[in-house]
Amino acid sequence: MLEPSLLWKFYKDPDCASYLFGTMHVKNKIAYLHLDKAYEALYRCDAFKAEIDLDEAQESIDITDYQMPNAMTLQDLVNVKKYFKMKKIILKAFSVNLDLLVSFYPLIISSKLVEGILNNDKSLSLDAHLWDKAKSLNMNLGGVESVSSQIEIMKNLDISIQLKQLKELTKNVRKFKRSTLRMLDHYADENIALLFKESKKSMGSLRKLLIYDRNERMAKTIAMKENQKCFYGIGAAHLAGKKGVLNLLKQYGFRLEAIH
Repeated sequence: MLEPSLLWKFYKDPDCASYLFGTMHVKNKIAYLHLDKAYEALYRCDAFKAEIDLDEAQESIDITDYQMPNAMTLQDLVNVKKYFKMKKIILKAFSVNLDLLVSFYPLIISSKLVEGILNNDKSLSLDAHLWDKAKSLNMNLGGVESVSSQIEIMKNLDISIQLKQLKELTKNVRKFKRSTLRMLDHYADENIALLFKESKKSMGSLRKLLIYDRNERMAKTIAMKENQKCFYGIGAAHLAGKKGVLNLLKQYGFRLEAIH
């Protein structure tokens, strides 16, 4: 069992250590609770890598990348009665107008509903804030994954499974909200094991593509940079578990130290 910490030092050579920090892709103030600790590690590094290159993402990702193919909409996937029921539930529970999101993948809609639960206390998500901080320090910037690979993952996800999860969400809004707020609590406590467990549960059968496969790619990319003092900021749910990035780095021969 890994220690409860969002920040980990890892190395083969102690004089060339890197750091891995678990982030949340949200603007809620709880995501910023451990920022000072992250800064201390950031100042010791020469490079900063987010999950993807955020500058490239801003330039190259188009809104259509998040929309279903062939002009498909949510109204094509459910009958009129069910659609209006979902729309009513989502408007009441999350203050989100489903009509504005009908062309998006169901997983993107679910992500928007998470934003409807959490307060946007900050102007930037934690990832974007760290990116801007690293840029101000003139650090070498980049992504652990390519922008194109993340877009490709979205396009390869089974839409019927995404739709099923969205339907289940609207059937039990209270459960979804509790799960989302538990994630914040686990993040505040730095409990990466429970963060992984909660995230894995919420992903259902999509967990292989969204968590495990990505963990392998990220760990492999990170392992190839062993001679670079780098600060990595990736989603906290990717850290723990047998197939988590930390365990995979250990298998690559790195020593791990939790930073408290």
